[in-house]
Amino acid sequence: MITIIAPQRATDRHGSGRYGARRGTRLHMGIDYAAWPGSLVCSATDGIVTRIGQCYAELDKALYRLIEIERQDGALIRYLYLSPHVNAGQKIKRGQVIGSAQDLRTIYEGITPHVHVDVKIGGQFVDPDIYFAMTTGLKTELLD
Repeated sequence: MITIIAPQRATDRHGSGRYGARRGTRLHMGIDYAAWPGSLVCSATDGIVTRIGQCYAELDKALYRLIEIERQDGALIRYLYLSPHVNAGQKIKRGQVIGSAQDLRTIYEGITPHVHVDVKIGGQFVDPDIYFAMTTGLKTELLD
């Protein structure tokens, strides 16, 4: 079960999983936590599921899903590459299972299996490690 205790994805041929890492001409605006496909993923915070959607527009990648949770403080927490176990509009408690990790290796050969987590406040990305430490006391604990 993932409760953000998973290690961050190390650098592989697709780049680094850390916040702010260079990805060609852009920066990686979240953190990738190593997660074997099928691992249960728990929410790092309380909130309401505001969206369940697709990570990619391309039809061949349409099965890759995201879950967005809004906290009471207005922050949006997005978990990418999950098979959802929750529904839009559902209230979530910290530690509640929200989905299971999907296998990215089917579209990115050689990538470390992982779940991507990002945080937006007022439309701006912030470092999830800093946000979770300040708001929940978590020191990144997403997998188990």
